[in-house]
Amino acid sequence: MDSSSAFAAPPPPRFVTLRDGSRVVLRPLEPADEPLLREGFARLGRDSVFKRFLGVPHLGDEAFAYLCHPDQVDHLALGAECPEPPAGRGRGVAIARSIRVREEGEDVSEVAIAVADEWQRLGIGRRVLDALAAWAWRSGVRRWYALSTTDNEGIQRALERVAEPLHRRIEGPGALSTWWALRPPDDAPG
Repeated sequence: MDSSSAFAAPPPPRFVTLRDGSRVVLRPLEPADEPLLREGFARLGRDSVFKRFLGVPHLGDEAFAYLCHPDQVDHLALGAECPEPPAGRGRGVAIARSIRVREEGEDVSEVAIAVADEWQRLGIGRRVLDALAAWAWRSGVRRWYALSTTDNEGIQRALERVAEPLHRRIEGPGALSTWWALRPPDDAPG
């Protein structure tokens, strides 16, 4: 499958209400979001950074530029932002991305998600991952690959909502690779 034939328009921005009543907007990531992404990354706790990146990386300017310039064809990225955050919380809420891994096939993407610490356990991870899965499906992605820590049960549960596990492999001390078959979104043609 040629990636140009798999283009699916990004989902329009939409507001969702979280468990605590906060309203956030889910929308495709744009280059102008770089300051928001930097702010969100700076607020991630050590444990969250370790679970997301399997280490404690320093993201330089080049990494932020890459992360904030998805082509929205092979590199899909959705963000969640709270325009008027409650006291003690930042505007940057979450980010999820699906990046095509051509070495594995045209229909395979690596999936990753990060939720700012103060926004965790409010349902935003599930909401942004659901939206990303539907967009990825419409873009021709049928399988996701994820690399996580072995103790990151949250990402495993979240992925089980949108995909069926195909294969799991321990990659080394504390690292787990999983492959998933995406489920068609509810509104996919039958």
